[in-house]
Amino acid sequence: LTYTEDFSNAVWDKSGISFSGGVLTESATSARHWCGVMAIPRTASVVTVSFVVKKKDRRYCAITLNDSGGTSRYSPVFDLDTLTVTAQNTTGSPASTGASAVALTDGKVLIRATMYATQLTEAYVALSDSGTPSTFVSTPTYSGDGTSGIYLYSAQMELGASASSHQTVTAAYDITESGVASVYTAYFDGVDDCL
Repeated sequence: LTYTEDFSNAVWDKSGISFSGGVLTESATSARHWCGVMAIPRTASVVTVSFVVKKKDRRYCAITLNDSGGTSRYSPVFDLDTLTVTAQNTTGSPASTGASAVALTDGKVLIRATMYATQLTEAYVALSDSGTPSTFVSTPTYSGDGTSGIYLYSAQMELGASASSHQTVTAAYDITESGVASVYTAYFDGVDDCL
């Protein structure tokens, strides 16, 4: 994933929401309220997607993982107060699924979802008005109020069944290693680089 802390960037698709000042805010429409990105795993494998979020006005949020154009889908709903998975929705036969919520510092919560992916994987974080949404296909659908939302801090997609510490990716070629201010080993500056 790129721009893992800049959800206003165009690489992040949005539907039924706006993102400003670190807040994912639902629109005042009956819709799915989500922010997502498309990413391609290098090989068929278990993929874990995680987001660092914090409750604002919405207590519930979901992650949706789509594989093979949506033929296989896994969507857990998280309660940010109790740190539990309150509902799970699947389409097709997703394998190796799992989800969890872990408390971090300052009220932040790491939510993660895992699924075996074979082809193009889409990853969304979505708002939910309930822990058990009544209309729930890929992400919860409900009538938003135009002001409620959650704080959204970072995102990460990685191979394997566990979420590691988040690594900042601020641009297409600028990646920071977890705990390190910046790593330039793969950075082309056009000055002293050669093959």
